[in-house]
Amino acid sequence: MNPVDMQTTQIIEELTELSSALRLLGLSNAANSLSVAAEAVSHWQTPSPDDFDHLLLALMHEENATIAMAEMHTPGAIYLPLNNPHISLHQLNTANDTLIQESRSAIASAEQAINDYLAEPERDMLNIQNIPEMMRQVAGAVRFLQLPTPASAQSIGQLSSATYRRWTTY
Repeated sequence: MNPVDMQTTQIIEELTELSSALRLLGLSNAANSLSVAAEAVSHWQTPSPDDFDHLLLALMHEENATIAMAEMHTPGAIYLPLNNPHISLHQLNTANDTLIQESRSAIASAEQAINDYLAEPERDMLNIQNIPEMMRQVAGAVRFLQLPTPASAQSIGQLSSATYRRWTTY
């Protein structure tokens, strides 16, 4: 057996084993996707980019199913339904985490800018001129993350602009 055939056989075996494990966990749809992918790989002669795309979609389906199962069984985890199965939950979760960190950083920067502004006797407007944009970014993040807010995200951005204008008129 040549090395390519050995690799193909290994891929088929691993897909089949993973499919069986998913079936045991009750993730039948993902298991079926991997079974279909294993069958498709067994017929590969010279795989096309579309063949690889179908394999990757089956693997992403499996990844999303396992992530969703883990989130449903993790106390305190927020489980959001996946509306588009062609989106990687791992990438979406990473993007959400990044967005939260950037929002926290923007809020901390705005807080520091306000403190700097208030601490200086000459009240330099350069210290606070970026605050409305920072708050609009945070408002957009709140909207994207679908977080409950006491005020609408749009009003947060409007409030920060109005506050900036009020500070600049003194």
